[in-house]
Amino acid sequence: MILNTEGLSQTITKELLLTMIKHKQIPICNNFQFSNQVIAMYNISTTANATIVIDQKQGMLMTSQTTRQLLNDFSHQNIFDFQQSRIMVQNSGHPHFLPLVLGRAVYLPLAGISHGSADWVGLHWQQDCVQDRSQELACFTTVNDFILQFHYTAYRNLEDAVHRSSYYSEYLCRILQLIVHSAGSKVQGYPALGIMRQFSTCQCSLHTKLPQTNQDVRQFLQLFQDWTLQRIYNFPELELPAQLQAETMQIWRYELANMHSLW
Repeated sequence: MILNTEGLSQTITKELLLTMIKHKQIPICNNFQFSNQVIAMYNISTTANATIVIDQKQGMLMTSQTTRQLLNDFSHQNIFDFQQSRIMVQNSGHPHFLPLVLGRAVYLPLAGISHGSADWVGLHWQQDCVQDRSQELACFTTVNDFILQFHYTAYRNLEDAVHRSSYYSEYLCRILQLIVHSAGSKVQGYPALGIMRQFSTCQCSLHTKLPQTNQDVRQFLQLFQDWTLQRIYNFPELELPAQLQAETMQIWRYELANMHSLW
């Protein structure tokens, strides 16, 4: 990793980063674009600049964009965005937990993101993690053997969050593999990366629900379609009552199904 580490301790904390900002030791890059090469992002929006990024290729840098802005810009310009993540989260019954799933690359928020920015960590760049509930801290050991420390509330379970993120990654990769196979092609399935390898052979009740057949793919695509339709008829301008919402959904699903039929 090209990380400007001169005089830097092995453990990277937000306090250390703020000290480095004070001494102008972190370069500013206000045209930075998020990618799966990002190892972690520290939210420092209380300072003049908003985010410190640790990137596998570009090293450590600071940008005036918030973590929320960086991720939203990325999401709006790419096929893989938060829609897939939202559908998988909703389907598993944990609507308040939303990682960004990019196939084998997964980004975990380390705080609630409903009302602002959060710290984010790329699980595919980490080899281990530990939660200290008494100090409300989460520490990640990167594949380059640096330790990244974040605030993490004692009310959240870090191992469970990593586990679920790993499941969503595996779920999406299985869906993509099945779609490609059904089209008569082959795709090589890459193994789980980073810390997510710890769950690659998990046999929990969640992992038993991973897609196995084309029927599973159709169900996921139906969920994706329904979720999109729901976003449309939930527009405040429409103000559809509950019964009319259900009737509208039924009509739209029927019409969309007809588009997939020859006659």
